[in-house]
Amino acid sequence: MSRACLITLLAFAAISCVAASRILEDDAAVTGRSLLQTADRYVCSDYCDLNQCIRVGTTGLVKCNKCKNGMKPILSGANAGQCGCPAGTYFVTTAGGNCLPCEIGSYCYKQLTWVANGAADGTGKTACSADGSLTTRARRSTSVWDCVNAGGYFLTNEATGPKGYACSGNTYAIAKSKQAACTPCPSGMVVNEAGRSSPSACKVPAGYFMKSPGQIAPCDQGSYQDKYLTVDQASVGSCKACPEGVTTKDKGSTLKADCKKLKPGYVADTIVTDEGITEAVLCPQGWYCPGDVGDDTDATAVNIDALSIDGDGKLQNAVYVSTISGATGPAGSAKIIKCEKDLWTKTVGATKVDQCLVPPGFEIVGSTIQLCAAGKYRSGWISLAAGATKTCVECGPGIGADLIEPITLYSLNTATDANTDYIVVNTVVAASSKSCFILKGQGMYYVSSGTSMVYKAKDCGVTGGVANSYGVTDKVYGLAQTPCKLCPAGTQVSATLAASDPPGYGAYLATKGFFNPLACVTKPGYGWDGRVATPCPRGWYNGGDNYKACTQCDYGLTTANPESTSIGACLSAPGFGKYDLKMMQCPAGTFNSDIKTPVACTACNDYKANTWTLEEGSDANSDCAVCAPGYGGADLDHCGVCGGAAGTYGPPDRVTTTCVECPVSVVGFQFWYNNDPYPYISPARAISTAQDASDCVAGMAQIEDGLWFLAAAEGTTATSEANIADCATACLGDTTCAVATFDYKAAAGSKCRMLKIATEASNDDIITAFKAVPSSDVSQSRKLQAAKPKAVSTGMYTQWKYDGAAIGTQTGVLFGGAAPSKAACFDECDARDNCAGVLYTNGALNTLITNAACKIITGTTDPAGTDAPKRSLTKAVPSKFAI
Repeated sequence: MSRACLITLLAFAAISCVAASRILEDDAAVTGRSLLQTADRYVCSDYCDLNQCIRVGTTGLVKCNKCKNGMKPILSGANAGQCGCPAGTYFVTTAGGNCLPCEIGSYCYKQLTWVANGAADGTGKTACSADGSLTTRARRSTSVWDCVNAGGYFLTNEATGPKGYACSGNTYAIAKSKQAACTPCPSGMVVNEAGRSSPSACKVPAGYFMKSPGQIAPCDQGSYQDKYLTVDQASVGSCKACPEGVTTKDKGSTLKADCKKLKPGYVADTIVTDEGITEAVLCPQGWYCPGDVGDDTDATAVNIDALSIDGDGKLQNAVYVSTISGATGPAGSAKIIKCEKDLWTKTVGATKVDQCLVPPGFEIVGSTIQLCAAGKYRSGWISLAAGATKTCVECGPGIGADLIEPITLYSLNTATDANTDYIVVNTVVAASSKSCFILKGQGMYYVSSGTSMVYKAKDCGVTGGVANSYGVTDKVYGLAQTPCKLCPAGTQVSATLAASDPPGYGAYLATKGFFNPLACVTKPGYGWDGRVATPCPRGWYNGGDNYKACTQCDYGLTTANPESTSIGACLSAPGFGKYDLKMMQCPAGTFNSDIKTPVACTACNDYKANTWTLEEGSDANSDCAVCAPGYGGADLDHCGVCGGAAGTYGPPDRVTTTCVECPVSVVGFQFWYNNDPYPYISPARAISTAQDASDCVAGMAQIEDGLWFLAAAEGTTATSEANIADCATACLGDTTCAVATFDYKAAAGSKCRMLKIATEASNDDIITAFKAVPSSDVSQSRKLQAAKPKAVSTGMYTQWKYDGAAIGTQTGVLFGGAAPSKAACFDECDARDNCAGVLYTNGALNTLITNAACKIITGTTDPAGTDAPKRSLTKAVPSKFAI
């Protein structure tokens, strides 16, 4: 075996011996006298239950079958039959004796040990240490070697057993850790009170906080920490902040009273002894506060007055800067300085003088600042130096400026439950061109003024302003070209209407001018079409100053010129004339070429005799281009009467000037005798100024077709005409001939006989009238198609003042008891195809025999006897159609 091994074995043996020795010593200490004493086995244990102690056999020894409480009978050994305490317990006298578990910090019997009668309370228990430096890990410890260090003590093992020694300084020891030395606290941490049994005994000292695990740091400037804190307590936020705006002189402050320095931008409001500045507020507007952190002297408190504001939160007077009492000024201990010339700061909390500015809407005047004067503005916050030159600017001639742009003011909040130091107070100033305005009815123009351009207000639509225009409908802010709007073409504003209210036109006129497009009314002589006004054309008018269209002159009227303003300008239009208080187109044959006061049109005859117009409504004498109806000639200078023996008529619709020949029957009259025809075509005759073919009649006519003879119309003298045609022609040539009768059978030289009326009566009491028949079938058919058919009559009668009572066959006509008129008598004849004429006696002479007033004259057809060869023709004399 090597030397090293031998030494090792010897050392192990030595340790084993020491350990064995400690065990023996421990056993002896625990058993104490119990190991040295022996029980009297003939005496029952005092701790045996009642009636549980018996004698065994004849030996006289006693045996306890059941001990009291937690005690146990000893079954063998020198103390067999007695009562004892089991391992890990000790004896107490309570309840006649009992064994309790050994408490922490003590050790007790190692095995079941006899307890002598009369044993003391606590027998069998030994404390690990008298000073509490040792303890045990658990109850029922049975050896001194079960003792370990208590918290705050480190442990050493000595020959007699473990020993505990107290930690000191900034160290600690964990209980029952058996650590041989105390553990030092982390760097900077301290133990400030009894109790070093855990790491929590290490505290962060006042003025510090735990920055990171195992590392502490001093509280920042502006905070303090006045307690010793555990690691858990000493978080980053463990340092207590000074009141807002307040700080400390240095880091690591340990007292609240160290909060006695003002930060820049703050002023002290409340200072309490031993507590420092308990309340600071932001430096009020218009002041600056540099703070006193670097000063050795401490700041003093001030009193700030709130601004005077109204219920709407606006400044109530012109005091824009709060009043402060206290040691103010550059040298004052309150560390607050008022801005020069009453300048403002943009907000509260200013820290230096260059934050004192001239606010928008103000300018420097002398030793203070003042609001911009009326009609001016100034923009931007500017320095005191810049304020010397940057003054308020004029909006422009006639342009106003309102205080409308807000600037925020701050007033100290004096409410007891205030959540903020200051409340916002909005005041208004003219801070930019946005404050400039023009009024309702104005316009704004950018015009030249000297060498520069300026904005200028102009009144719209009024004298001295922009004529015939209207401006803005309400006050308008800002500088921009806003010209008056010109009235639409043909309209104007009216000074006359502007004064009238009602009808309300005056409502469109404001203090400065017109503002509504409805102020633009039509000019006199113009009409409104819903968009613009245009000149009234000829024949239309409008008085203006309204929104009406032009009014047209009445029918047949026009105006001499466009843009007429009243109905009085309406005159007779060319082609029109006034008849029975009404305007009508100039009738045919008249013209009007002038615009004039309404009168009847001028007759063409007044321009040129017997001329006519082709149409109505002629507006020039040149329209008198034809002869008048019933007239004709070679040219306009020779328009003579148509009609009469010439057998012509002048129709109104012709395009030539000559008279037109009357139409005649193509067939004419057929006269038969001895079965031989003797035709006769009568020449036409017409009434004077005949205008139509219906005015043409046959010069000589047979009333009824066939062989017709009118008795008693033969006259007394025969003429020599050899045929009926010559006989008719002779009658036509004789002004006294009324009827011609030709007798085919009479001797030559006496065949033609005429009823001649050489002398007529001087009055028309008795009229013998012969029916005139159309000169042609065309004329006849027109009459037959008329509204009142008249057989073959034209309605015209050759009237003789002659009593022809003997002529033909005459039949009186009864007219209901009343004397008929001559026209009524003619109508009766017209209605009868066989009527050749009438004998009319004026009703005034025949009042009792009315049927004699009108007698129808008829002839004979197919005459017989001596009359058989006689044929009669009545003569039409147009000049005698009316008497």
